[in-house]
Amino acid sequence: MTVFTSARCLLFHVAVTAGVTWGTVAVMDKFLSTQLAFSSRESVVGVSLFYTALSLSGLIGGIYSDARTGTYQAQLIAYGLMIPGTLLLLLTTLLSGVALTRVVGIVGLALDAAGVGLMLPCVATFMGDQQHQGQQEHQKHGAVPVAEEDENATHRRSSSADRSSGPARNDHDALVSDGDTAATGSSAGGSGEAFASYYLWANVGALLGESGCPTAREHISFSVVWSLLALAQVLGLVAFRHGRHEYVRLTPNRAESNS
Repeated sequence: MTVFTSARCLLFHVAVTAGVTWGTVAVMDKFLSTQLAFSSRESVVGVSLFYTALSLSGLIGGIYSDARTGTYQAQLIAYGLMIPGTLLLLLTTLLSGVALTRVVGIVGLALDAAGVGLMLPCVATFMGDQQHQGQQEHQKHGAVPVAEEDENATHRRSSSADRSSGPARNDHDALVSDGDTAATGSSAGGSGEAFASYYLWANVGALLGESGCPTAREHISFSVVWSLLALAQVLGLVAFRHGRHEYVRLTPNRAESNS
């Protein structure tokens, strides 16, 4: 179906990544203190360690993806860490022993931190790869540079104005001149529009995760929170894989992959 284009699948994947990240962070303190029976001091330390693991895995994962796997494969690996991690967090709601619950919860949070940390630097880079390669293809097929387009558009408008001072102005010339001007503005703003969509969907996902997860925890239960996050990750993975045949996938040396 045309509704499931690669661009829409990628933007949904972006929203899921942001929603899972901020949704997990929003409920972590309560999760540590209630589900894992940590003290308030231990909960603060746990949240700090999660952020530290998130930063370190992002740094290491970004370097590794550039050197070895490429950003596409790195994001699949990240899903392979995040989904089991969230399922382990869901499992903690079914366990009764404090010691076992803590072990399972800590392992789940560690997997989540590793997966999210690996995912975050790769998402924006992967989005940039799509836009950069699209611009190169556009230029390869005879596109005119933006500065030259602007100059040509100005010249056409001047010529059109000169013709209008004559006996009569051709309506077709006026439409062509106006259309070229609009096309030039659209071409110049293409990159900005792509990243505006990226940031829009990232913020929408973050808003839903950061507001929805605490609400679900307060009014329902932690099991619903982790179930929703796990479902969102599975749907994000399916959507991300759906557009795989149309993505630009660069190898670690930043050359386009033919696989």
